Amino acid sequence: MAKNIVIVYLDIGTGNVVRNRLGRIIVYAKGVLGLSKRDIVLVSFPKSGNTWVRFVINNYISLSELNGKIVTFSSLDQVMPEFGVNDLLKPWPYKSMPRFVKTHWAWNPLFAGKKSLLIVRDPRDTMVSYYNYRSKQVSAVNPESFQTFIRDKKFGLEAWFKHLKSWEKKATCVIRYEDLKRDGLKEISDSLQKLSLDINTEILSMAFDNAAFDKLKANEQIHGMSKMNFFSGGQMFFNKGKTNQWVEYFSERDLEYYQELKSKYRLNAY
Repeated sequence: MAKNIVIVYLDIGTGNVVRNRLGRIIVYAKGVLGLSKRDIVLVSFPKSGNTWVRFVINNYISLSELNGKIVTFSSLDQVMPEFGVNDLLKPWPYKSMPRFVKTHWAWNPLFAGKKSLLIVRDPRDTMVSYYNYRSKQVSAVNPESFQTFIRDKKFGLEAWFKHLKSWEKKATCVIRYEDLKRDGLKEISDSLQKLSLDINTEILSMAFDNAAFDKLKANEQIHGMSKMNFFSGGQMFFNKGKTNQWVEYFSERDLEYYQELKSKYRLNAY
């Protein structure tokens, strides 16, 4: 009798595992198979400015079609889907802008034939921002040290170089984060023109103003991830957003490692 009870218990447990796994497969399939030839892939390595550009585009849609409704982290994810995460089979309801699909993936044949906007940031600053992001995430395995983090195969400097190498000759247009900081409105406007989009420049200017860094930080304090217990200690997604932060973090040995990777991958961006 005891054996029968154990067998029933294992069957139930296995059934739950199978259902959970099947559910994840279905979600993933919806997030991949719905990618349309009309979609524009908005790609970057994490912590390179992808979210900032998404806020600009989403504010443009909001000002054009949603009576200027405030764009929050929650509405951002609802309007602008992520590849492999959100349901891309849902029809795109907006007319002012084609669907931009966010991804941090390296280039994949699934993206062939799609227009793409690649955002790149100095990998040293990217590592600083990504390290701080991972360190304050509640659900993440926090890195032991910055020096360990930049040498991590999945998250570190070499992963950045591999990611950019995969997209280097594939992206339709490229925006450098440093140029976004210098003259972001012009950079985004020029990129949208390269993507053959007919954009209202006045609305784009207002959208860019709504996505100014100080406004995004204030927005996050009210509507952001800190309200969802995503970060420990009430910390925030938007940190400093500065350039050349790496000077305070990189040792001479770290810079030697960075130069070795530059020579190995021979990339032109940085």
